[in-house]
Amino acid sequence: NITADEKIFVCVANADENGRILFTHENGEYTMKKEFEVRNKNGYSPDYALPENCVGVFEGEDLSSKLYFLLSPEEYECEKAYAGMYSATVEFNVSLGG
Repeated sequence: NITADEKIFVCVANADENGRILFTHENGEYTMKKEFEVRNKNGYSPDYALPENCVGVFEGEDLSSKLYFLLSPEEYECEKAYAGMYSATVEFNVSLGG
């Protein structure tokens, strides 16, 4: 249980400085970076600064985050796109703040 003035922040730990996550091609030779987007739920607008790469916020008795994130379908960076499967691992840090 967290108190009414505490918050739990979920942040992507392995994003680069531009909020991108590295994906690797199934053959291991090609990579691309995809940008993630963070959206507010139900008009949520925090009156405090969020930590860098924050993708989730829980306050009080919340059972779901006030934010959600997704990968941008258009925004990606790669030298040359190759057909096939790409995969990524996303690492999260969870912290308690006031």
